[in-house]
Amino acid sequence: MSLETISYEHRGVKSYHHIPVDTKEIHCFNIATKKAIVESSHMKRRIMKRNNENQNLHHYLDVDNLEDCQRWPVTISYDGTKAELDDFLITAPVKATLVLQMNEELFLIYHLLNNCSKADAQLLAEALSKTNDKVSSICGFTIPVIGSKRYIGDKVFEVTIIQSSSEIMSASKFADSLCLDVNLNPAEIKNSSTNRLPLPIDSLPEMLKEFSTNASNSIGCAIDNIVIPILVMVASLIHHKLHIAPTKNSNFLLAINLWGLVVMDSGGKKSPPMRYILDFLSPLTAMANVAHEKEIVINKSAQIKTKLMNSAINKEANKLLSEMTSLPADSDEYNQLDFKVNHILSKMKDEPEAPTLRRLSASTFTHAAFIQMVQQHPNGFLLYLDEIYSLVKKVNQTGNEELKGLLLQLFDSFGIFDRDTKTGKYSKTHDRTISILGTSQPDKLNPILKPLVSKGVDNDGWFNRFQLFVYVPNEHCSTAMPCKMDESLEKIFQEFITKLDDFNFGFKPELPMRDKVVSFSKKAQKTYDKWLSEHNENIAELETLSGNAVLVSQLKKYDALLPKLAVLFEIFSNYEDDHQHEPFDAVYTPSLEAAIKFIAYLRSHAQFIFGKETRSTQVNAATISEKLHFFRAKRFTTNDITNREWAGIGRDKVIASEALHYLWEKKWIKKLTSKTNSEAWLINPKVFQEHTEK
Repeated sequence: MSLETISYEHRGVKSYHHIPVDTKEIHCFNIATKKAIVESSHMKRRIMKRNNENQNLHHYLDVDNLEDCQRWPVTISYDGTKAELDDFLITAPVKATLVLQMNEELFLIYHLLNNCSKADAQLLAEALSKTNDKVSSICGFTIPVIGSKRYIGDKVFEVTIIQSSSEIMSASKFADSLCLDVNLNPAEIKNSSTNRLPLPIDSLPEMLKEFSTNASNSIGCAIDNIVIPILVMVASLIHHKLHIAPTKNSNFLLAINLWGLVVMDSGGKKSPPMRYILDFLSPLTAMANVAHEKEIVINKSAQIKTKLMNSAINKEANKLLSEMTSLPADSDEYNQLDFKVNHILSKMKDEPEAPTLRRLSASTFTHAAFIQMVQQHPNGFLLYLDEIYSLVKKVNQTGNEELKGLLLQLFDSFGIFDRDTKTGKYSKTHDRTISILGTSQPDKLNPILKPLVSKGVDNDGWFNRFQLFVYVPNEHCSTAMPCKMDESLEKIFQEFITKLDDFNFGFKPELPMRDKVVSFSKKAQKTYDKWLSEHNENIAELETLSGNAVLVSQLKKYDALLPKLAVLFEIFSNYEDDHQHEPFDAVYTPSLEAAIKFIAYLRSHAQFIFGKETRSTQVNAATISEKLHFFRAKRFTTNDITNREWAGIGRDKVIASEALHYLWEKKWIKKLTSKTNSEAWLINPKVFQEHTEK
């Protein structure tokens, strides 16, 4: 227990009282309802006050927030002794979210439920009160303040917590677990694709917005397929040339590398826009080839010179050695000649190594060749794979654990990778990084992602490194007739890329990479800190309620992604004025706010991709819902669904069961029994009532 100052207003006069509040215990209910306690005043609590002795104080529930979250508490009172209550709670098949003791023989029990409306909560409370004569349903708009006083006659009672839990179940599971005879209100079966936010193109820097829009229209593809590869490609030209320190910890630096993955159904034009964007690296590749050819000529000349020099040195040393053979080994003359030979041989030089061709991108590689490329490119490069499945398959092959470990380390950009797989020797390779860009069709990724999402097993965080991970609906493709690409915009963008490749952001090349740092402006820092606090709260809530470890892991990567995106948007914005890259020492609020909107877009896609309710499950559930009239008057089993071999389901019991469980969560059907060979279900009669009314 701790004392908290609680303010209330009585007849226009604000007063303050110290109320003992068990903040840890009430926190579970607060988190579970997504800050459902109404917040106001400096302590942010609305309080109902009867007198000046802390009597009958209540938290008020945020009704609108509860409805928006589709959560509502089933609230009942229990009249009986503490021992009787304990028996009731122990034998109950579900655990209460919060149990409060009001007096010696009065207790309040709250069950916070998902997929539950206010009307459903009332139905469940009334049905529950019929199962036990000591239980009655009550209004669930308030929660008594822990530690506040209750007066009954001459006796004074203090509100205390008996039990609390952060576990939350669905309204359907609650009703079935308690065998309540109640028909809840069926929820709408939504297509989760509508939950994905469109790319916030209007918030992007003007140059990026204008070029991306024009390119999207000219190719006839979704704008996501232009912006994602642009951001990844631009990042690959920066990497360790610039870092950002997003917090006060100066040792916490982020290199500007990105991993992007665009998933689309067949026919969505994934590859053409990717190749179009990557073509802007072609002039840089051509310049790198020319420079490499010049280096080869110079290197050959140096090799010839070194060979001639070493040959002359060898000849002179051999002459002296032949003289030494006729002298006693312990003579002064022998020692003098030996000294001269060593001195002459010390002038020999190793032949210069062949120059390395700078690679801006790579698309295919062997294990050893890839590690060699990483070692040869301190500032990294872009790895592009038209079908990311090939990379996934490669790193998951037995014997390639070292490659996978290297890739995970390259994502972090700082560290040491010692072993050269090709030679077997150990040579320290510091602070390497790469950017990765890929595409995929859902049928390639679904078999890999589904076990991670449904069971949460064997997740090494591989897919969570793809921070720019989007599943673009085909309907987001441009419906307008393709137009001709504006050549002036192409020229501007090409100059932007070419100049960026040659730009060092005002830092001397020999400066240690960890000293090449920018930070947020004071105003932007406050904005980032506020966003980060809210972001962490949302993750904590998701972790508490859903247990979806894969989605949580994906969202946790956004605290580092946001500063990287802000840096990229700052670079675009700085270039717009005079079409020149200029050094900057701070990232400002407009770029950060644009990045925040972009993160919201990415989060909506992450929830769709890593959500436990997959798109196919929803589609199959909709298929079954349209055909429930076949089973209107009787119960049915999962086998009854598979025997009909409906499209998308066929005879697959797992697919059918997932779709039926989704309908169960949405209160369209009730779960009767779980047989060894098939589950049994019963249709909620309200399903047919609603269709009749419509």
